[in-house]
Amino acid sequence: MRNGIAYSEDLLANPVDNYLTLEDILEKNVDEKYYLDSNLSDWEYLKGSKRIERTHRDGHKYVFAEGKVAFPDHIDRPARAILRSEASKNRSTHIIRDPENGKLRKLTPVECERLNGFPDDWTNTGMSEQFRYFCMGNAVVVDIVKIIGQRLDAIISDDTTTTTTTKVILLTERAEKF
Repeated sequence: MRNGIAYSEDLLANPVDNYLTLEDILEKNVDEKYYLDSNLSDWEYLKGSKRIERTHRDGHKYVFAEGKVAFPDHIDRPARAILRSEASKNRSTHIIRDPENGKLRKLTPVECERLNGFPDDWTNTGMSEQFRYFCMGNAVVVDIVKIIGQRLDAIISDDTTTTTTTKVILLTERAEKF
């Protein structure tokens, strides 16, 4: 809504036939430090659905609820977004069943780099592994930026009668309408 006027647009997604799955980016022969131990109760709780009654500091009660997260993550599908907390033990951490040995494990820093479209070891500059995960959680997916840039270039190149500056202004004005 803008200035009291509600805008709406019907959009259809273009189907993508060649998407990357989580399995496509997995490393082979992963170090044992990425594997979970046999006690999975914490992970099952974190990834499970919850309805917890809580009390606000002003005294009123409310119910905190969250839905189930896949555990383990499906490796035959595109991955969820990586968050800055990927290195920690929380509900958003990716846990996969390693196809080589069937054991549950976390993603490696290299796998997180691959998910975001970076070259292997892009963040291996001497920083800690935890900070490598943090960097990938803060990163923008390279392939998405590339697609947006290509689309903008196509829009700008489509109109040969106006200058690039004018085209950028027109695109900005178009975006401001919404």
